[in-house]
Amino acid sequence: MAKFSTHAVVVTPDHPLMKAYQAGFKETPPGRVLRELLEDTGGAYEITLVIPPNTLERLRQVAELTSDGQLLEISRNPEIRISFEHLRGTDPEARVDVGGELTYEDGEAELLGLSDRRPPDPKTTFVVENDE
Repeated sequence: MAKFSTHAVVVTPDHPLMKAYQAGFKETPPGRVLRELLEDTGGAYEITLVIPPNTLERLRQVAELTSDGQLLEISRNPEIRISFEHLRGTDPEARVDVGGELTYEDGEAELLGLSDRRPPDPKTTFVVENDE
């Protein structure tokens, strides 16, 4: 069954996003500085992110395909709260990647016609970075 999950992780030198940046695939470092995130949230260790419309539609499609009420409920709300409470005590200058991911079981992506969008991986990921 498809699953929607969120994350807030410190971007270490061995993190795939940092490796992509170091290899020149990205122009800006991944994630955001924890201090800046906390400034934006008024010191709260959680943030509200907007789920892109195409991801909401995929959530709805998968929810209907699998009769998953939880995914259907998520698809009806374009905003999601992500806690990074577990990062208390982390260096305020550390970079943090915050986002969500919709992963599919074998066959679900093909049934929805998504397998040709990101070959060969049938997962759909969204990353929200504010470069302000």
